[in-house]
Amino acid sequence: MAFFVLIPAVFGIFIGPLEKVLARPEVWMNRGRRGWVLPLGSLLAIPPMMVVAGFVAAFMLAWAAVLA
Repeated sequence: MAFFVLIPAVFGIFIGPLEKVLARPEVWMNRGRRGWVLPLGSLLAIPPMMVVAGFVAAFMLAWAAVLA
């Protein structure tokens, strides 16, 4: 239950200062193609993470069935 409070709190603490830093034009992410390459890379990373999460979920369900 602590994670349901801790994770949003940590996000809230860091998102404001991070947004202010990334809004400056001299930040390395705002130069050249990086403005669209980084979000595209993030989107390309999601499907492999879903596959890994599926394997982990299947393993945990199988393990729970063994222990029951």
